[in-house]
Amino acid sequence: MSTTKQKENQELFGHIDTIWDFWLNSVSNAYSSQSAIENNAVHFFGQQNELWAKTRENIELVEKNLQNTIDEIRKRVQESAQAFTGEQKGYQWDQWSEQLNDIAARIEQIALTPGQANIKVIKQSIDQMEKNTKEFVSQQQQNREEIRTLFDQYFLNVRDTQKGMLQRMNQNTTEWISAFKL
Repeated sequence: MSTTKQKENQELFGHIDTIWDFWLNSVSNAYSSQSAIENNAVHFFGQQNELWAKTRENIELVEKNLQNTIDEIRKRVQESAQAFTGEQKGYQWDQWSEQLNDIAARIEQIALTPGQANIKVIKQSIDQMEKNTKEFVSQQQQNREEIRTLFDQYFLNVRDTQKGMLQRMNQNTTEWISAFKL
């Protein structure tokens, strides 16, 4: 085979390699994009968990401050009632205050328990969604790696087959031309 023919073959083989390398890089870029999206989804749930934890802390702080305020008001009202009515009336005030405290405790329970339950349910939902997303991402990554291995093997086999076919065609052409020259 002449040097020019060899150069042409090498250029053609180079073009085949370039085309298949482009395909492999495109598939690789698609996989990288999917990985980035998955990582962002997992990161989002982490941030959402942090947000809910902070929200829960703030609600607990508000509840504590509310309870302290209610306790302070009760204490001041009781002190004022005792100072105004004397000790005997103060005893009646204590009984009445106990009943008010019981009512207030029930109202607090009715008011705060659903909110706390809702926060708990929301937190459990977020945790479950995060767990499901992580499992999904893990499965996707595993599937992607299996498929990528198959794609890579397929692309390399097709490229090698094309090169082999081209080389065989060139060899046959050369042999055919040589046969007619005789």
